Amino acid sequence: MPALLMEKIEPYPVREIRRALKIFDEVEKRRQISMAMIYPFMQSLREAPFPAPGNTVQIKSFIPDSGTEVIHAVSVLLYPFIWQHTLISIVPQILIDVVMAPTPYLLGVQKHLADEVIDQGDLLVVDLSEGRKKTFIKRIGDEESILPHKLKEEMLQALRNRSDKSSLEELNRIVPEAFLPFFIKTVGHFSKHLVRNGADTTAHFHKRNFCKAIESKSIRHFVKQFIQTQMFDLFIQEVEQRPASQTGFFERKISEYHRKMREKVKKH
Repeated sequence: MPALLMEKIEPYPVREIRRALKIFDEVEKRRQISMAMIYPFMQSLREAPFPAPGNTVQIKSFIPDSGTEVIHAVSVLLYPFIWQHTLISIVPQILIDVVMAPTPYLLGVQKHLADEVIDQGDLLVVDLSEGRKKTFIKRIGDEESILPHKLKEEMLQALRNRSDKSSLEELNRIVPEAFLPFFIKTVGHFSKHLVRNGADTTAHFHKRNFCKAIESKSIRHFVKQFIQTQMFDLFIQEVEQRPASQTGFFERKISEYHRKMREKVKKH
């Protein structure tokens, strides 16, 4: 029996919504660089023929967005912690002075503006362009020592295990799974150091005991610095305010990890 290749046609409103979202995304990328870049794009849309039902309009972007993807990826991989400082996916030239801010930031900067950035103080500057001669343009100096060596190697090995033919869906699963265990192994024991006077009362986090409970010197060294960040403070504040009966996603992942470890030990 001959096979029929059928095209799935989405309801017209859904297609229009997706098209609108693509337009908004492209406009935002251009706005972050220069308002002057928005008009030519909108003009090209006005001049384009309106698509008939079942057809699509292809929206092309000439703006490099690898920096955008990396900046957002870094913020996502920090989960369950949330970056609390300045985060700009692509800094327009008119706002380049933001690099002089005395607070932490995650910024994407186009390469032709690099010279205006690298003269600043303690910065880690990474080159994401194709054909780059070196990845790190500027280092702070603690890149090789701040992360516990064993845990860093475990993350790298987990990332190496991916297939070169991995789909986007597979990568979206593999990459977070490589990073989340790092936080489980470094700060995953936080709940053991939350003290409550009652089930419905606000908890109190014993930071000193939390650090002393870490046996590994390299992990303790990292954690002592990490707990000084605002994103860790905010995380703990939210946990302290949360009812004792409420379990967050991170806590469930911690329990799941320890359960798998116990099962692994039993098998051996």
